Amino acid sequence: MIRIALNIFPYLGLLILPASIAFGQALPESDFLPQARSQAILLYENAMTRQFGLYNGAEYNPYREVNNDHPYFESEYWEDGVITYYGERYDSVAMQYDLLNDLLVIEHYDQRGFMAEVVLHSEKVDSFHLLGHDFFHLAADTAGVLGLRSGFYDLLYDGEHKVFCKRRKMVKEQIESGAVKVNFLVRESYYLLKDGQVHQLKNKGSVLKALPDKKRALNQYVRSEVRDFRDKERLFVDLVRYYDSIE
Repeated sequence: MIRIALNIFPYLGLLILPASIAFGQALPESDFLPQARSQAILLYENAMTRQFGLYNGAEYNPYREVNNDHPYFESEYWEDGVITYYGERYDSVAMQYDLLNDLLVIEHYDQRGFMAEVVLHSEKVDSFHLLGHDFFHLAADTAGVLGLRSGFYDLLYDGEHKVFCKRRKMVKEQIESGAVKVNFLVRESYYLLKDGQVHQLKNKGSVLKALPDKKRALNQYVRSEVRDFRDKERLFVDLVRYYDSIE
């Protein structure tokens, strides 16, 4: 459930309890209750008006669950995150990131208590934070200049230079014992933004090629510090962070 709307209820107590303290004496009940009620209603309406902007999207049609696998980023469950949507920040939003279709989905309960899954307009999502990762949306015009596809990218390192990742999943279907077995294959592409140009990172060599002016220092760092070359994400981030730290 989206918890932002529920955050207004603690304010109801704040509106009522301190009244006699703040003014030194209690207001007559006939004056106080209507005033408190109208303030509470106004606060609620303002909060809900702001929330309606978050529900501006289309109904989501999820991929059918198969083989205990799923098309989402890291978790098949609703996870609390933070979204900046149409320039507004929303905290504690239950969401899923569909890597198969590159869509951000939120959980919404209507006034009757029925849950709906809403797909946000991707081009209006500035960024979102989910499961410890910070994603940003790359618009089509900017993506075209950089030679990338528009969509959501995971910002892994935000220093003088940037390291980010395009995460996605692909469907693999095969027949086993007369039944269709479906798996979602993870695909990740890593990039370095340096001096307004994007360099794709595939291995240590591609990092050194993109950062040739400090190649010797980076090689020394690799020999002394890097133990696992299979963890590409950590390797790329550590090398670029070290590069930024060299005077």
